[in-house]
Amino acid sequence: MALKCYPWIILVVSLWIVFSCFGGDGMILSAARARPVTREEHLELFRLVENTTIMSGLPTPKIYLIDDPSLNAFARGERRKRPRSR
Repeated sequence: MALKCYPWIILVVSLWIVFSCFGGDGMILSAARARPVTREEHLELFRLVENTTIMSGLPTPKIYLIDDPSLNAFARGERRKRPRSR
């Protein structure tokens, strides 16, 4: 009986991996209620992120803000040379 379940488990895990690679960032951002930040809205934050990425030689990422009083930050990405654009 258990051997009959393995193909389904492999299928579900494979689909989950594909979904998380291509749609996981949107799912996380919506679950956290993050909103994109504009340069005009938070100029100091944009300059800080840009200066950090210029010094490290990385492309400037998109910046999102989570309206929550607690300290929070996370980064998501798997492509260093080709950043994902939305």
